[in-house]
Amino acid sequence: MAQAPDSVLLRLPARVWILLEEDEYETKLGDGRFLYAAAAFWTESEATARVANLRADDLQWRRFATGYSLLYSIKTLDLVRNGDGVAGDLKLGPDEHYTLEKVVELLSAAR
Repeated sequence: MAQAPDSVLLRLPARVWILLEEDEYETKLGDGRFLYAAAAFWTESEATARVANLRADDLQWRRFATGYSLLYSIKTLDLVRNGDGVAGDLKLGPDEHYTLEKVVELLSAAR
């Protein structure tokens, strides 16, 4: 469970979409694969639009860089209110490194 502001609590229960970011260079040549929560969204359309924009920007950036980029994926998460907090099962994969507190923080910054 994570504490949450009213802006999040008032929208629960809800399914949210988490944007996961992976550094392709680190995955292939560094310490391994790590997925971090970079943003969270209240709607699937917002999440997929952000990914499309990031991938387009990344393709342009790669032309001038090392040929490695950031990789993006989306994961869904069902959240419920639990008193003044938020509960949900992250179902973290072996390469995923984020917390429910991080998801709540990202949702607080979302529209």
